[in-house]
Amino acid sequence: MSATKEPYKIPDPDKRPDSFLTCFYKTLKGVEYDNREWDKVFFARCNKRTAQLLENLGGDVRRAVKCMQDLKEQFEADGIS
Repeated sequence: MSATKEPYKIPDPDKRPDSFLTCFYKTLKGVEYDNREWDKVFFARCNKRTAQLLENLGGDVRRAVKCMQDLKEQFEADGIS
């Protein structure tokens, strides 16, 4: 009998803004938000970077989301993945 996995919970942006942004980044990259294999490989490293981004933006999650969206659009326009 296989174990049932707990449903994937998206982190609360008010309580875990760095983890919320990491999930947001994951979806910006085209990865399903609940992809646990991606999490095993990349989540911890990306979470450190999203924490730094938040610190640089004064802890403002909305500004961080906007920044990430703007960068994605700019990179795509320049042909960078």
